[in-house]
Amino acid sequence: MSERTIWKYPIRIDDEVVISMPSGAAILTVQVQNDEVCLWASVDPSARLERRRIAIYGTGNPVRAACYISTFQTHGGAGVWHAFDLGEEGGQ
Repeated sequence: MSERTIWKYPIRIDDEVVISMPSGAAILTVQVQNDEVCLWASVDPSARLERRRIAIYGTGNPVRAACYISTFQTHGGAGVWHAFDLGEEGGQ
């Protein structure tokens, strides 16, 4: 197994976003850095890329069954969002 590295992925706030990241990546958190929403993951840079699906839900909205990542705020706390890992694209 190769040494792991932390990678940052800027993402948009949308019902579902797809990110290409090395297979087996461990998603750590989603937070706002310098007014940009970013996801951080621990990855094996030598692993093949896969397309991971991330759902972003606003407070009060229905949530599909998924693995919770984190909650983050935008616009000084006016927007509160909840990030979930839906898994590899094409998977359940």
